[in-house]
Amino acid sequence: MVGRSASESEGERSRLDGPAVVAFVMGVLSVATSVIVVGIVLGPIAAILGYLSYRRIDSSAGRLRGRGLALSGLVLGIAGLAASLLVPVVLLFDSIDHLRGLPRRRPVARRGGDGVHPELVQVAVLPAEGALQDVVNNVER
Repeated sequence: MVGRSASESEGERSRLDGPAVVAFVMGVLSVATSVIVVGIVLGPIAAILGYLSYRRIDSSAGRLRGRGLALSGLVLGIAGLAASLLVPVVLLFDSIDHLRGLPRRRPVARRGGDGVHPELVQVAVLPAEGALQDVVNNVER
């Protein structure tokens, strides 16, 4: 038997721990779906499965493999949970900062009877005082 150790040849081959694989896959999915906030559900499941599998592999005396997968599932599950919690907060603060940076709405005064479409002039928003005068000058031409 080439390439096998003495313990493997006696039928004591170590096997890959199933929960370690599941923890890793769920950890990857929790990070990948954290943008749509699904990581809130998948992250804790991956972290708990990864932790339990890690402990189970350590106490198996070499009968189980997959310690790296279990640890990766644990870490990725925590990262996916954290990212899922941070994404809405970042988007909220970004939206608030964006709204604060917008100019105040200054509608153009309506002028009637000179061929200008009032509905178009009514919804115009101008960012600065000088731009208001430019629009009024262009409308009067």
